[in-house]
Amino acid sequence: MLNRRILRVKIFKVLYSRYICPELSLEDARRQLNLSLEASRTLYCFILSMVTPLTAVAAERIEELKKLSTADKSAIDPNKKFADNLLSKLLESDPDFKKIVSKYNFPSWSNYDLFLKKLYSDILTRDYYKEYITSGKSSFAEDCALFAKIFQIEFEDRDEFLEILETTTLERKNADDEALYWNDDAFYCLAFASKMLSKRNFRFDLPPIFASDMKPGKQSDKDFTFKVLESGFIHFDEYRELVMNLLPETRFHDKVNSIDICLCITALAEMKAFYPEIPSKVSINEYLEISKYFGSEQSTSFINGLLSNAVKSLDIQL
Repeated sequence: MLNRRILRVKIFKVLYSRYICPELSLEDARRQLNLSLEASRTLYCFILSMVTPLTAVAAERIEELKKLSTADKSAIDPNKKFADNLLSKLLESDPDFKKIVSKYNFPSWSNYDLFLKKLYSDILTRDYYKEYITSGKSSFAEDCALFAKIFQIEFEDRDEFLEILETTTLERKNADDEALYWNDDAFYCLAFASKMLSKRNFRFDLPPIFASDMKPGKQSDKDFTFKVLESGFIHFDEYRELVMNLLPETRFHDKVNSIDICLCITALAEMKAFYPEIPSKVSINEYLEISKYFGSEQSTSFINGLLSNAVKSLDIQL
């Protein structure tokens, strides 16, 4: 499920916790990372659990239309294609999916009916929905494709969705620390749900946490993840000192961004653990991309300069 980019982000965040809390143990760091990894998978399932309640909103809207005293044909004979979609029926009856929802005790999406009603109203105005509803055919594949587009398109600027995840986190944090990571993974998991629904003959299966487990013969992402974490954790002070010594003047030490330092530490940990198996340029470029999301406007060039000099101290070639 999780690709190397998001695995690197999760390792960086745990090492950042080590920066903020020096007394964090390696055992605690491993536990924190495991929780973060598992959170992505449970959030994917929580997103899929939205399908049936959203379908129910459509069915309720149809019943409301039927009660209107109007001669409008759309009210008398509404199109029930979406309300009868087969993906909802599959998930509603799938025993494995029902076990997952029960196991993780997800909050019911019916608690957020205003959000679902607004979402459905917006979907009704989209061209992709109009094409779906007027296609003149009905199939499981078409229903899956529609929800793939919903997850791909409808949440980019929908702050209410992130607010729901934050509320859910606060409600569940005492019972399940995984929820603490949900906001971090929101858009990745939406994209993953869209990707899964776009595949032919979608059936619900709990995906493996690591993408390499879905592709036999590929280098283990699990080994990669925990080797980089341990390299960064065990040599944290060494890598931090190396980075700080590369700053042009000591007066910069108090001004350097802690996020930039931790990104450099994580990159150095990866190169120390996996060079030359993973070329240093590949590792550096990955963390430069990550810095665009977590650092400042100057972070990318700053980190690039520091890492280019740091690899020489670790006897690593660019």
